[in-house]
Formats: sequence, C-alpha cells, structure tokens
Amino acid sequence: MDHLVDKLTQEMAKFGKVTVAKKTKQLSFKNHSLFAHITIRPEEIDLEFITPSLIKHTRLNQVKKIKTDKFRHTVLIKSDSDIDPQVLGWLRIAHATN
Repeated sequence: MDHLVDKLTQEMAKFGKVTVAKKTKQLSFKNHSLFAHITIRPEEIDLEFITPSLIKHTRLNQVKKIKTDKFRHTVLIKSDSDIDPQVLGWLRIAHATN
C-alpha cells in the first residue's frame, strides 16, 4: 500500500500548495482547508475528498452532504490503475475549491 500512498501524494503535490498531515494509517491533505483524506487498510486505501457539488458515479462507495455546499465522496484505491485521470480530476476539483 505504501507505493499507492506515495503515488497519491506525488500526484496531489502537482496541484500546487498541499499540506500533508500524517498519522498512523491516515493522511490528510489541505490547501486552504481539508480537501482529501486517506485511510490505509491492508488491501486498499479509502480515499475521501470534498467538493462543492455532488458527484454521482458508480466508483464512489459513499457520498455524504456535510454542509450546504460541501460533499464528501469516498472511492477505494486498490491498485495503480485506480489512480486514473477521473480520480485525479475529482481531486483537482477538491483541491481548487478547498
């Protein structure tokens, strides 16, 4: 899982300013505020990201409205192929709007 964490961290660093807070088995990513969070599990990574609008897609395991203009989405990352342009696009939106 470490290589997936490294890949996600490297890709998000390309967006611009990103502050990373590390805890055991968790990382939080902030621009002006929290825009993404990962929880590392033995077989997968739970990637959560926050956007100002609802995204509907079959890849998203969970979507929760956390404020009037904030939605938390969760997608599972199990392999390098899961870190694709679609997921990176969602993360770019989250970074730009938080």
